[in-house]
Amino acid sequence: MVSASPLRDSYRPAEQPAAVLDTTVGSVLAQAAAAVGDRIALVEGVTDPARRRRWTYAGLYGDACRAARAILRHAGPGERVALLSPNRPEWVIAQFGAALAGVTLVTVNPGYVDRELHHALAVSGAVLVIYDDGWRDGQLDGSLRRLGPRLGALRHRVPLSDWPRFLGHGSEGDSAAGLPAVAPGEPALLQFTSGRTGTPKAALLHHRGVTNVPRSCFETIGIPAGTVFLNPLPLFHAAGCCTSLLGTVARHGTFVLAADATPGLTAALVADENVDAMGGVTTTLIRLLDNPQACRAASSLTHVLIGASTVPPDLIRRIETALGVEVFNLYGQTELSPVFATTRIGDSDADKACTVGKPLPQADCKIIDPATGDVVPLNTAGELCARGYQVMMGYSTGPQAPPDSPVDGQGWLHTGDLAAMDHRGYLTITGRLRDLIIRGGENIHPAEVEAVVLAHAAIEDVAVIGLPHPVLGETIAAVLRLHGVAGVTSAELARHCASRLSRHKIPERWFVITGEFPQVGVGKVRKSVLRQRAVEGMLEPLP
Repeated sequence: MVSASPLRDSYRPAEQPAAVLDTTVGSVLAQAAAAVGDRIALVEGVTDPARRRRWTYAGLYGDACRAARAILRHAGPGERVALLSPNRPEWVIAQFGAALAGVTLVTVNPGYVDRELHHALAVSGAVLVIYDDGWRDGQLDGSLRRLGPRLGALRHRVPLSDWPRFLGHGSEGDSAAGLPAVAPGEPALLQFTSGRTGTPKAALLHHRGVTNVPRSCFETIGIPAGTVFLNPLPLFHAAGCCTSLLGTVARHGTFVLAADATPGLTAALVADENVDAMGGVTTTLIRLLDNPQACRAASSLTHVLIGASTVPPDLIRRIETALGVEVFNLYGQTELSPVFATTRIGDSDADKACTVGKPLPQADCKIIDPATGDVVPLNTAGELCARGYQVMMGYSTGPQAPPDSPVDGQGWLHTGDLAAMDHRGYLTITGRLRDLIIRGGENIHPAEVEAVVLAHAAIEDVAVIGLPHPVLGETIAAVLRLHGVAGVTSAELARHCASRLSRHKIPERWFVITGEFPQVGVGKVRKSVLRQRAVEGMLEPLP
C-alpha cells in the first residue's frame, strides 16, 4: 500500500487495496446471470417506450451463449470477428457471444468509408463480419460487397437483418456447456485508436484488462450495485463497450443503451428508466445543459462520468449545479483498457474542475521529461507514462510494418499526453505532446488557453492550435464555435484573455467555424485538420 506521505517527485507507485481478478468478458456476464438472473440487464434506448426491448441477465446470457455457438460455426477460437453497427442490443449480445466463443472482437466504426473500412478489416484479419445492413440505406452492405474480393481473410458476412436466423444456428442450448475455455490473459478486443495523426492503430486488449478496469473504475467512484446506467457513447469505442457496459455488468446493474446522444432522447431515457448514472463527452453534456426541459427531466441522476477530451472547469460546475449530480472527471486512452485515472467522491471543486484525479488502483504512474526520460519534479509538465495490468498487449498491424511501440522495455506505456502531478499524485492534463505549441522558444499548452477562452460567454467550444511563423516558429490560433452572441470580436476575446494569460499565450489569430469540429474518436478534435485548413485559408477569420 502506498504511503500517505507526500510524493517527492512525479512518480507514484501503484496502490494495491484489492487484487486484480482473473475474469473474462464472458465470465463477468455468467457471474451476473447466476447472481441476479431475473434483474433487467439491458434496455434498448429508443424514443418510443413501447418499442424498448429488455433483457434479463438470464436472457442476455442465454442469447450470448447462442451467439457464441453461431459464431463458432464460422470462426475458430483465437480468430477475429469484426462488428460494424451503431448502438443496438445485438451489438451487446455479439460482444458477449464473441467473448464466450474465444474469438477476438474487432470493433469498427460503421461510419468508415471504403478506404478506412478496408484498412480496418485488412489489419485485423477478420474472418467473419457482423454488420447492420439497414444502416444509412445499406451503406455497409455496399461497402462490404465492393471490398470483399480484396479481403483475403474474410470468409463470412452476417447482416443483422439475418440475426434471428444466425442465432438459431446456436440454439443447441443457452448455457456455456461445450464452449471453449477462455483465459483472462487472452485477447478480447481489437480496438482502433482515434488516430489523431495518420492511420488509426489497432490496440489489442486482453480480458483481464477490459474487465478489471471498468469494475475498478465504478467501485472507485462509488457507483452502487444495481445501478441503472445510461450509455449514449458509441459501442465501437472502448468507453462504450468497456467502461460503460462492463462496468455496469460488474455492478449487476441495468445498461440503458441510447440509440443516439440527442438531448431529447437522453432526457427521456433518464426520466423513463430512472437512470442513476451516465457517461458522456463534453459535446453531449453541453447540448443537455442547453436544453432546460432535458435538465429538469434528469432529476434521478446522481453520477456523471465525463472524459475523452479536455473538460473545461466551468462545464463541470455547470453540470453539477444544473443537474444536482456529482461529476467524475476520467482520463484514459484505448491502450489503457481504457481508464487510467479519475477524480474521487468528495474531491474539492478545484480537483474536479482542474484535474483528472489520481490513477486507479494497481497502476504505476510517472511524469517524465520527453527529451531525457528523467522523472520531472512535482507540478512540472511532462509526458505521462503508465504501467500495470491494464496496458494493451500491443498493436496489430496485419501485413504492414509494425509501428513504433509506445511501451518501453520496463513495461511503461508512453501516452503522448502532457501532464503534471501534485504532491498527492493528482494529475492535471495540459495537452498532447504532439499538440504542444512552441512559440519563440516558449512551450504553450493548448488546454490552458482553451480553458480561458471557454470562460467567455460567447464561446461554445474552442480548439487552440499552432500555426507556422517565420520568426517565432509557431503562432497561436483559436478556432471557435460561437453561442450566437452578436458582436463578439477578436479584440474583445484578446482582452478577455489578457487578464488571465501571459501575453505570449494569447491567441494572435482567431477563426470561427459553424457545425462540429472535425473529430476522431469520441469528443476528440482532429487538430491537424484544423491546422491544415487554417494554413490553406479555408477557415473564416473572426473580425
